[in-house]
Amino acid sequence: MSNILSKTPTVIVACRVKNLDPALVRGVRLTEADVFLQTADLGEVRVERSALPASLQVEAEQPPQALLIRDVPSNTLAALVSAGYMTLATVAGASDKALLAVDGVGRATLRRIRAAIIDAATAVDVDE
Repeated sequence: MSNILSKTPTVIVACRVKNLDPALVRGVRLTEADVFLQTADLGEVRVERSALPASLQVEAEQPPQALLIRDVPSNTLAALVSAGYMTLATVAGASDKALLAVDGVGRATLRRIRAAIIDAATAVDVDE
């Protein structure tokens, strides 16, 4: 399975800022001021949010919106939020094993969730 994290809009743009291949990203830590890209080779690479397009800078300033994932039942979405997955970005950062441990998430739902993450990542224009 490809690394889903490397396909999120924030990671793609942060990698462009640092001339880093998104495929090298193994994890992401977001703070209000920075994005930290975790790689095996380089350790943790810091990117200031101010270096990102305005649409990605706002992400940490807004309270989490209701988690909405097409074709995933509302009770399963509620279970994801209760488990701490408040946004699509936090769901993208979770392992398959962690998501499968959430009540209502089985293999079929996991496939729908992963497809929604890829759709969201490819729908954003990163050349702002």
